[in-house]
Amino acid sequence: MNLEGVGNFTHVSGSEPLFAGYHTIIYSLDSDVSSRFLAYCLESFAFRTQLRMGVKGVKVFSVTQEILRGGIAWIPTTAEQTQIARFLDHETARIDALIKEQQRLIELLKEKRQAVISHAVTKGLDHTVPMKNSDVKWLGEVPAHWEVKPLRYVSTMIDGDRSSAYPSEGDLVGEGIPFVSSKNIVGYKLTDKNLNFITPEKFNSLSRGKLCDGDLVITVRGTIGHVAVFDSAVIGSKTGFINAQMMIIRPDVGLTEYIRLCSESYFWQKQLDVAAYGSTVKQLSNPIVGGLVIALPPRAEIPLLVSEVRALESEFETLISQSLIGTSLLQERRSSLIFAAVTGKIDVRDWQPPANASTPKLAKEAV
Repeated sequence: MNLEGVGNFTHVSGSEPLFAGYHTIIYSLDSDVSSRFLAYCLESFAFRTQLRMGVKGVKVFSVTQEILRGGIAWIPTTAEQTQIARFLDHETARIDALIKEQQRLIELLKEKRQAVISHAVTKGLDHTVPMKNSDVKWLGEVPAHWEVKPLRYVSTMIDGDRSSAYPSEGDLVGEGIPFVSSKNIVGYKLTDKNLNFITPEKFNSLSRGKLCDGDLVITVRGTIGHVAVFDSAVIGSKTGFINAQMMIIRPDVGLTEYIRLCSESYFWQKQLDVAAYGSTVKQLSNPIVGGLVIALPPRAEIPLLVSEVRALESEFETLISQSLIGTSLLQERRSSLIFAAVTGKIDVRDWQPPANASTPKLAKEAV
């Protein structure tokens, strides 16, 4: 596991027999220890910090029985353990319900954002224009003055260099020419976080897969169809190279942002679902990407359409960001409450659930 996962556990309740798999350790409790209370101790920041300080490894960390035995927990009387667990069951259930609502709101905002983009790049912004049948089942009607074209008519598709010169792990350096991978696409935007680099000499030895400012990159293996603009202002370089899971789309002048918007639409995703090949790992080929159909407005209309959709995108991104912050604050509140309760920093011995409160479900048992 990675360091963030150190201390993950499952609290088993019920009478059904279970078998612990490989790389697991079972806690067998003394009779005077409440399993619910101990579960909250294990979840607490204080206990997990002890484990993280004691684990062994470099990239993959292991928790041993010795490390677990050395962990310090705060064990009050059995009655107090039960009362603390009751309090935390009630309070964490309330917080978990709020977190779930926030997560559902985020999903709804993302769905609404995609719906707005899909409508803009298939129906346009003017609801009064005449429409025509696109003759594409999942595209439906488009404005009568728009064209319906495969992507290859307005873009060039470029595969990466897969020859013996392809960069290996030993070719990666601390700075140089960006070596872009799928992990650098986050939310249809390119990020320089965890960006790898190759030397200019290695870059010059490669033949294909070289990025130019304003190109689009698309993931074509595994998680397919994610698209982002190669922006020199973000990456800090006017050129770069793609890894084996990506392809370059080089649009005609003025179409980069519009095609990027098309890549977020329902009809783009529908085409990928139908055309992708591979049983366990989905893949896209150059002909498949070039054959993706888009609805194309007259060039004079594209800047206004892109500008207005960008403004709407910004509004959705603000709302999603606010909801993510709210979720993070609730998660912090949950962790702080557990820490305070199991370390005795708050006194809950006289706590009783509100009279009008329904019996809460137990807090999540797998952490």
